[in-house]
Amino acid sequence: MLGACPKTIIIDQDAAITNAVASVFPAVNHHYCMWHIEKKVSEYLNYIYHEHTEFKSQFWKCIHQSIIVEEFEFDWEAMIDKYGLQDNKWLEKIYDIHAKWIPTFVHQNFVLECLPPKKCSYARYKKEREKTFKTVNSKPLMQTYYPMEEKASKVYTRKLFKIFLK
Repeated sequence: MLGACPKTIIIDQDAAITNAVASVFPAVNHHYCMWHIEKKVSEYLNYIYHEHTEFKSQFWKCIHQSIIVEEFEFDWEAMIDKYGLQDNKWLEKIYDIHAKWIPTFVHQNFVLECLPPKKCSYARYKKEREKTFKTVNSKPLMQTYYPMEEKASKVYTRKLFKIFLK
């Protein structure tokens, strides 16, 4: 790297490596490899995988499709509540370091992902189409049925409507 220091380092979630990187590169953003953490989900939450087939997709959606911090927090809490995982030590541990591996937080430091331009634009297009379809063809759950809430449900995207309800 011609003597230049990296801006971001992505490492495995290992205490020795974490300490070494922090010692050698104190001014560099340190992030954990999401792939390694995701690989451990089935190991630490094996019983949930077998009891609830939809858990894997909900976990994936929570960590990969949350665009803003509030959306991640909302989806994470909903997942924990739905599956009764409030006392799961491993989930507590990975949540404590979520700013070092969840894309919503990591991308605030700009981490370049090497994807072909066509794949990036197609993935973004597909995601937008799915969200538009869901917004147009389904109704969100209402809490009060006040006219203002009804109007907001028709005007806002699902994500903004969730924020509006808070």
